[in-house]
Amino acid sequence: MDQGIIASLLQHPLASALVILDRDGTPLAANPMAREQGLPAAAAAFRAQLEDIRLLAADGGIVRCSLPGGPQGRHDGWMRAAHDDDGQLLAFTLSIPHPACVAGDGHWELALDDAGHGRWDWDVPGDRMVCWPRAEDGAAGKRQDDACALLDHVHPGDRERVRAALQAHLRGEAGPYSAEYRLQQPGQAARWVRGRGRVVSRTADGQPLRMLGTHVDIERQKQLEAQVHDQQVQQHQADALVRRRTGLLNRVSALGRIGCCEIEVATGEMQWTEECCRIHGLREAPVSLDQALALYADDSRTAFAAALERSAAGGLPEQLDLCFYRPSGIRASVQALVEMDGGDGLPARVVVLFRDITGER
Repeated sequence: MDQGIIASLLQHPLASALVILDRDGTPLAANPMAREQGLPAAAAAFRAQLEDIRLLAADGGIVRCSLPGGPQGRHDGWMRAAHDDDGQLLAFTLSIPHPACVAGDGHWELALDDAGHGRWDWDVPGDRMVCWPRAEDGAAGKRQDDACALLDHVHPGDRERVRAALQAHLRGEAGPYSAEYRLQQPGQAARWVRGRGRVVSRTADGQPLRMLGTHVDIERQKQLEAQVHDQQVQQHQADALVRRRTGLLNRVSALGRIGCCEIEVATGEMQWTEECCRIHGLREAPVSLDQALALYADDSRTAFAAALERSAAGGLPEQLDLCFYRPSGIRASVQALVEMDGGDGLPARVVVLFRDITGER
C-alpha cells in the first residue's frame, strides 16, 4: 500500500471504521469494522453526493461528512485527503468512529445526572456541541450549539479566560480543561459554575476530534467564599483599629509617664506595655515576675509581692510607692496601683499601673 495512504490511515482514531477511496471516491479497501457496517457500499452509492466533501478535503484538513445507515440511521464521520511528497492527491480516507466511542454505554451520563452535573459533547472539527443542561438550569432535554454559542452564555468578564483554557487544552498545552466562570441564562441572574472536560479522541497527529465535559453549579460555594473574604477584611480592619488604638494609648501613656502590666494569676505570666518597659529601663521582651521583683529594693519588693498576693486572693485595690534600680544602676521611684481584673471571661489577672514619680522625689 502507498506510504501516503498508510500515513493518512494512521491519522484516524483506532476505534474507527475506515474506508480508503480513490480520487474519484470509489472505495478501494476497508477494514473489518467498515465492512461489517456496509460502509464501502454506502460510500459507493453516495459517491456523487460526497463530491463536494472530497473537494473540501483535498484542500487540506478534516471535513465532517455523513452517510445513511447505522443504528441511529446515519453514520457521522470525517473525510481526509492523502497526498504524496509532492502534494499530489493520492486518495481519500473515510473514518466513522465506533458508536460506543460516540454515545458511550450510558453509564457516565447516568452518573453525571445523579451528581447534578450538566454535560456537553463537542464535535471539534464540525464545531457541533450537544448539551444536556441540569434540570435546575430551566431547560429540558438536550440542545445543540456550536462552541461560540456556548461561550456566548459565559459572563463577558470571564469569557476570554474560559476561551484561553479551552484552547490550551485543545492544543495539548495543558492538562484537562477546568475553569470557574459565571454562566448567564436568559431571564436569570448569572450563577457561578465550574466547567471541566477533556479531549477523548484525537488524530494520530494530535488534532482534537471530540471533547466531553461537565459543568456543576458552585454558586453556594462562591457565596461562602465571599462571606469568608468579607470576614477576613473585617478582621483585618478590626486588627488595624486595635493596633491604632494601642499606639494611641502608648503615646498617651508616654506623655503621662504611666505604664501598665498584667500578671496572669494561674501562670504568673506577665504582659508589659512599652511605657512600662521604658520606666523600668527594660527592652520590650518577655519578663518574668521574679525578674521584675528582682529590680526592686528589699522593702519595696516585699511590699509589692504581698500586695500582688492579696489582690490575687480577691483583695481590694492598693496603691504603693515603690523604689527600684534600673539595669543601668539608676535609682527610680514609681507609684503603683494594684488591682484584680477577671470579670470579662478571660483568665484571672492582676493589673498594675505604674506612674513614674522619680522626678518628684
